[in-house]
Order: sequence, then C-alpha cells, then structure tokens
Amino acid sequence: MAEENDSRRSDWRGIGAALLQIGAIFVPIALCMLVLANLSTHVPPQAIDAVRTGSIDRR
Repeated sequence: MAEENDSRRSDWRGIGAALLQIGAIFVPIALCMLVLANLSTHVPPQAIDAVRTGSIDRR
C-alpha cells in the first residue's frame, strides 16, 4: 500500500513539474505580447495621408 501512495505522489510531482516548465515558457511570451499590445494602442496617430484617404473614399 505504501508503494501505491508513492506512485501517486510521483505522478503529481511530474505533472506539476511539466506545468511549471510550460508556464516558464509561455508566461514571458504572454507578458511581452501584452506590453506590445499596450504600446501599440498608445502610439499617437500619424498624419493622415490625403491621397490614400481620398482614394478610399472614391471606392
């Protein structure tokens, strides 16, 4: 019975270790994407191109 309990514990330890490794990879990527998205929404608008907007309006 003691062997059965040890195997269950080791299974959960392996799963926890795998989740930590996955989190260590994806959490920084997600944070960088959030920072980039935040920066892109706060960029001041550039000057409007009259030629480009005029051609779009004509369509």
